[in-house]
Amino acid sequence: MKNIIELTKNSVDAAEKCLYMMLEKNQQFKAAEKLKELLPDGVTAKIQQMLRIQEHEENAVLVHGDCWNNNYMFKYPKQEKTLPESVKFLDFQVTKLSSPVMDLSYHIYATASEKELAQLKELLQIYYSSLSSMLKKLGCDPEKVFPYEELIRQWKKYSCFGFAMSSFVLQIVLLEKEDTIDIEAMGGENVTANMLKSNNSLNKIYSRLSALVEHYLEFDDF
Repeated sequence: MKNIIELTKNSVDAAEKCLYMMLEKNQQFKAAEKLKELLPDGVTAKIQQMLRIQEHEENAVLVHGDCWNNNYMFKYPKQEKTLPESVKFLDFQVTKLSSPVMDLSYHIYATASEKELAQLKELLQIYYSSLSSMLKKLGCDPEKVFPYEELIRQWKKYSCFGFAMSSFVLQIVLLEKEDTIDIEAMGGENVTANMLKSNNSLNKIYSRLSALVEHYLEFDDF
């Protein structure tokens, strides 16, 4: 993952510039200022920092490492239903021992809309309930192996990884088909300019990014 982040640094830096331009264009100056305080050296540096500090986490588990919906496949039944009947995970090239929050925060922030983000505390409780149930089936005591308080401690420490990654990937995954760009073939400035001209996608991208930033900066409901 460290190598991937280094290789995509120009694109991540361009997406960060685009994020600040969108916030300031919509007069969210306080949010932009607080975000710069949180990320004084930029998004890439924060991601790299999170990758470094999590290597020393004692309560580590085997994680996917790149846990967003680009790496899931959903199977839907032939009869029309809103929920898939199974999900498969793909692309395990950066699997490693890490804090579960590295996967969890990335998954939530890269997929949740403003509506789901407003229910983050409940989502974490649902996650922990499912985890506890599985630990008990494996003959473990969740309160000894990984209590809820430990999940919250790690969330506060590592969730910035998911936030930082999502501030970049949302600008790609939410592009309409006609606005899709070849990131590798374009320089950072061109990516930024192209993003801001993507009229079909811009409102949707801004809406999700704005909700992401506002939620991350304000959420403290523990």
